[in-house]
Parts: sequence; structure tokens; C-alpha cells
Amino acid sequence: MSERMTDRKRRSIVEAAMHEFRTGGFDNTSMDQIAETAGVSKRTVYNHFSSKDELFDSIVERLIERVGVIPPFEYRADADLSGQLVKIATDLTSVVSDGDFQSLARVMMSRMLTEPEMGRLLTEQTNHLNHQLAEWLAAADHDKRLRVSSPEIAAEQLVGLLLSYAFWPRLFGIKKKTHRWPVKRYIEDLVRMFLRAYAVDDSKA
Repeated sequence: MSERMTDRKRRSIVEAAMHEFRTGGFDNTSMDQIAETAGVSKRTVYNHFSSKDELFDSIVERLIERVGVIPPFEYRADADLSGQLVKIATDLTSVVSDGDFQSLARVMMSRMLTEPEMGRLLTEQTNHLNHQLAEWLAAADHDKRLRVSSPEIAAEQLVGLLLSYAFWPRLFGIKKKTHRWPVKRYIEDLVRMFLRAYAVDDSKA
């Protein structure tokens, strides 16, 4: 079997598992169901994954990889603060509102009630984003372009507002009035409000 065919079968198994875990839950899903949904034999499933837990771990890895595609939040002293923050917010929003990312997150959520470790993994990814943004804000504060006494809290505020718009409501299928706004407008308004809150009198923003 060619490597390309093997990769396709593996991907179809993972996608089938995502569907079954999301609709029936981890405990109620069998490898037989996954094989049937993927259109492969049970033996083929086990050739790729030795257990249901290993298959679930593969899904978690995919979620973490998706977060990893967000470009690093690099502070530039010579660039407009608003433009930099808009790009950071746009990159983050693009990933967490993506359909594939949402599907992966729902699968993790389906197991969080019985496996608290899943919640820790999801929190770690959010904390990673918060830490990157906190470093960016600390650099802007050091340059006296913003006044941020606690970069960690400020970062959590901004990321939290973005997730409350682009991630959590969509994860639970909730439609908010703000979702009628263009994403670009929401982000620009949010960044404007954020910079105003942490502005200094002689800010170069």
C-alpha cells in the first residue's frame, strides 16, 4: 500500500473517530463503529492505532498542532501598535473559529467531564497564548508606548474577550448578536478599546 493511501486511510480513521466521539462520547464509542464510519476494516483501524486511547491522543495532538500554526507574537518597536495587535487578534481568531479546530475542541470537551487531564491540556494552550501576548505587552510597556502594570492580566483580558467572541459560543452552538458584525470590525473595535485602556499620555500608538 502506498504511503499516500496509508495517510488517507489514517486521516479517514481520525475523522471518523472525531465524529463518533463528538456524537456518542468517548466511552460509548467502539472501534467497530469507528471502522464502519471510516469505511475500513477493524483490522485496518488497529494497524494504525493500537487502542481507542491512542486514537484519542492523536486527535488531541492535532488540536495542539492547530494552535501551533498561530504566528509568534513578535513585538516591533518601529511598527504601529494597533496594527500589530489587530494582526495578533486576527491570527488567533482565525484559528480558534476554524471548523476543524472547533470539531477537535468538541471532541476534547466530550471527555473532559470524566478525564480532567483533557481540561488541563486545553488550558495549557490558552496559557501559551496568554504568555506570548504578555511578553508583547511587557515590551510595549518597556518602550513606554503602553502603561501595563500586569502584562499577564492584560493578556488574559484580551485573549478572554477574543475567545468569548470567536471560540466559546461557537463551540456550544450559541449564536450571538455580535456574530452579525464583520470579524474585522469586531477586532478593530476591541483593539481600540484595549489600547485606550492601557494608553500613556505620550503614547506613539
